[in-house]
Amino acid sequence: MPILAKEPACYPADLFQTAVPSAQDRWWVFYTRPRSEKTIARHLRAKNISYFLPLYKKYSKPRDRVLVSWNPVFPSYIFVFGSREARLAAIKTNLTVHEIIVHDQDEFHQDLANIYVVQESHLPYYPEHKLQPGANVTVTAGPLMGLSGRVSSWLSPLRLIVEVRLLQRAVCVELEPWMVSLS
Repeated sequence: MPILAKEPACYPADLFQTAVPSAQDRWWVFYTRPRSEKTIARHLRAKNISYFLPLYKKYSKPRDRVLVSWNPVFPSYIFVFGSREARLAAIKTNLTVHEIIVHDQDEFHQDLANIYVVQESHLPYYPEHKLQPGANVTVTAGPLMGLSGRVSSWLSPLRLIVEVRLLQRAVCVELEPWMVSLS
């Protein structure tokens, strides 16, 4: 099976500049069938429905070749933004397993916006599977300036953990200690 080129992780590209959770438009979180996230995203994009599917670059080296693939940061999850019709369009793909209810739309929107900022910074980042306690910090310099997160160690390079609290999952990006300050 060929490795496909990177697809849009966010549709439309200005989703986080224009989307505001309201009584009509809101975030819908779906747990999908295994390896179906990109297929659902293609269906939603074809119907002009907003979604966010954060991807990260993964390298593998089978048989002396380096392969690059774009994998979901949160495997089996896709985030859809819109009305009840957007929700139904995602369900009608028959690739969703169940829906996760988002009680605090504003908090969830901010968490996803933070992940989007990390993704758009073009700094290397990767999924963080083990969430550990740490100090709350704010980035004061560099492409992530203004972003808040946690650090579990002050060793250089510092690992900034940016969490999606609803899923209890996160992404990790490496920064220098001088780029952050305690919140």
